[in-house]
Amino acid sequence: MYLKMIGCILVVLASSGYGYARGLEYKKYVDELEYLSRLIRQIKGEISYLKAPLADVLKRVGRRAREPYQSWLFTLGDTLEKKGNAALRDIWRAKTEESLNHVFFRGEELEELKELGGQMGHLDIRMQEQTLSWYAERLEEKEQFLRTELAQKRRLCSLLGVTGGVFLAVILV
Repeated sequence: MYLKMIGCILVVLASSGYGYARGLEYKKYVDELEYLSRLIRQIKGEISYLKAPLADVLKRVGRRAREPYQSWLFTLGDTLEKKGNAALRDIWRAKTEESLNHVFFRGEELEELKELGGQMGHLDIRMQEQTLSWYAERLEEKEQFLRTELAQKRRLCSLLGVTGGVFLAVILV
């Protein structure tokens, strides 16, 4: 009898923990979008004020970024210095996929980020600034929308975890 009760409690605790962890994953996803938006704004600012080549700007912003963004920006900058801006689209796509594939982005955000490099490759500084501003605004809009849902989704994940655990405990007894 006691073993069944302990088993039921453990099932409820485990499923509650799973629900809580799913809520934290959602928060991490929103935080990553916010950080990427901040990085894009920094890149835009560096291009605007320094009028430096894109490779230098990426490395400069990369110094202040956290991992994995730091290695992404450094490898992008180094590769662009070696190969030039002629192959920016291919370099950006390859390095983004290589460095940021394990970040909490969904396929849609990662694909948009890969496309950003293709849009910047053939533009002058003013158009690069506008493209980066447009992309940062899209990220911020998405992040604001997700932030409004964040508390509700975290609560829902926790509630579903507890409910699922109780349901399993009742079935097992």
